[in-house]
Amino acid sequence: MGGPAVRRENEPKVSLRQVSGRWQSAAPDEIPLHVADMDFMTSPEVTAALGARVRRPLPYPEQDGDSAAVACLVDRYRLRYGTAVDAEDIWLVAGIVSASTAAMAELFAPHDEVLYFAPSYHVVPGTIAAAGCRPVPVPLDPERGLDPAALRAAVGPATRGIYLCNPHNPTGHVFGRAELAELLTVAEDHGLLCVSNEIYADLVFDGSFTPLVAEARGRPVMTLNGPTKAFNLSGLGGGYVHINDSGRMARVRLAARYRVAPARTLQRTAMAAVYSADDDWWRDLLAYLRGNRDLLVRELVGALPGLACHVPRAGLFLWVRGGGLGAGMSLAALLRERAHVRVNCGTEFGGAPDCFRVTFGSDRAVVREAIRRMRPALAAAGHRVLPPRRSL
Repeated sequence: MGGPAVRRENEPKVSLRQVSGRWQSAAPDEIPLHVADMDFMTSPEVTAALGARVRRPLPYPEQDGDSAAVACLVDRYRLRYGTAVDAEDIWLVAGIVSASTAAMAELFAPHDEVLYFAPSYHVVPGTIAAAGCRPVPVPLDPERGLDPAALRAAVGPATRGIYLCNPHNPTGHVFGRAELAELLTVAEDHGLLCVSNEIYADLVFDGSFTPLVAEARGRPVMTLNGPTKAFNLSGLGGGYVHINDSGRMARVRLAARYRVAPARTLQRTAMAAVYSADDDWWRDLLAYLRGNRDLLVRELVGALPGLACHVPRAGLFLWVRGGGLGAGMSLAALLRERAHVRVNCGTEFGGAPDCFRVTFGSDRAVVREAIRRMRPALAAAGHRVLPPRRSL
């Protein structure tokens, strides 16, 4: 289990159909590339830390103020991003979806409007709605980036917030400093609170990443993050909420204390291990995922005239546009039926049915086999397949 770049000697040979929900739910001949997680082991530092911790008593965890994970996060923001964050403004939680919903429910009023960038992972508008607010989409063209005019035009009398997913799911766009500055200016001009989901921040392949709080200069920002994506810990969970406003942070903690579970001991252990390391495993993982991305771009999108994509700078997925092939046709349904490859339909993200998201956090051989199956299925739907540039 795991690609060559991230496989370790003596790693146990475990069938993915025994441990992975997406593989367990797949048909025997199906390749499931529709969930944004990975098939690889986590880093050896995390494995060692968790193994050592379970050999000791597991009482209720320490308070956040005494947590090694919080101390590691403070150091990480200072060393990696040159940004000072206060330990008391970091809230370690069992899951950031429930925590962000509770936080927005406290900081926004019922029926407030919160802007978000579309296409979008369904959890973004879903959590906004679950908090009692109305999600309002703002179109995002990942080739051009943030459109300040479109963002300003979307602000209405009831708008109270902007929800940013950076790096963006599903396009893999990484918002740069200039875009973040524009967004914060719009927020300041209209008195809006910014929520920045940065769960893919440690999966940036090309260039650098800037957290929104690093550009905030005192303007209110809520950050959501955790190690579940980049370190393949979705089955363990755990993350954090940071608000650079102690008053708002205290309000959220108080309001959510009976609704949101704090991070448990093993989640805190994993976060401390992740945020205290900058290791070779992580760099090898990025290189391996970049190779998978490049393979899909070259041998799937590049081999089928009519398909198009934004080459993602981050994340675990490729957002493919079908170029209007067969108006109303779901390419995801076609690929599942004819190629036995499961991807996400564009409509799940507010996009067109001839768009789809394909994840690539799998062994290179799995990605190659998926491409081998998908090309003739898409060709039969109307795309001409160009000869491969090299053997798959």
